[in-house]
Amino acid sequence: MRVVVASRVFVPEPTAASFRLNALTTALAARGHEVTVLSTTFGGARSENGAVRIRRWPVLRDKTGYVRGYLQYLSFDVPLAFRLLFSRRSDVVIAEPPPTTGFVVRVLSALRRTPYVAYAPDLWSEAMASVQAAGFVKRAVRSLERGVYCRARLALSVSADITTRLEEWMPADRIATVGNGIDTAGFTPEGDSISLDGPYLIYAGTASEFQGASIFATAFET
Repeated sequence: MRVVVASRVFVPEPTAASFRLNALTTALAARGHEVTVLSTTFGGARSENGAVRIRRWPVLRDKTGYVRGYLQYLSFDVPLAFRLLFSRRSDVVIAEPPPTTGFVVRVLSALRRTPYVAYAPDLWSEAMASVQAAGFVKRAVRSLERGVYCRARLALSVSADITTRLEEWMPADRIATVGNGIDTAGFTPEGDSISLDGPYLIYAGTASEFQGASIFATAFET
């Protein structure tokens, strides 16, 4: 089976999504599937990762070097539409957030009559409730995101809470709760360690206002 993954980030870019997608694509390739990742350029990253083909395209990045923001997303999504349109036909496409990428995959999959799978590590429409944004923007994101999951052949949810939310949009039998997981080959108890005097806090979440990272900063005030 030919599998295409559409994601603005991929290894070696240090993000949780990169590690998660690397584990997914490696597992698919190990089972004999032909896997191609459509992603972005990152440093001197190679276009091959073992049995997985990685096709990279330059994009705009924010001041921290991350593909995050309206213009940054568009710089990936617009070329992605053409990359999907003129690429070799696949059996399935796997779409990673943001919803704009999912929308591009949805439209191109419909044009090429190819099923797609939507990854749901979080729901942007739910997260936007915690940030300041115009009402029409929140409604637009919710409509866009809902359309992506409604038309997906399968949604991959990372938690029971997200699965419950998705069930409001699509049948439960088209949702698979796969969890977050961890790459135990890359992250092990062995390695260098340090000792710290006194109490300390560890925040293992995503450093974004969408994921409530401000709670961690507030904790230092108490």
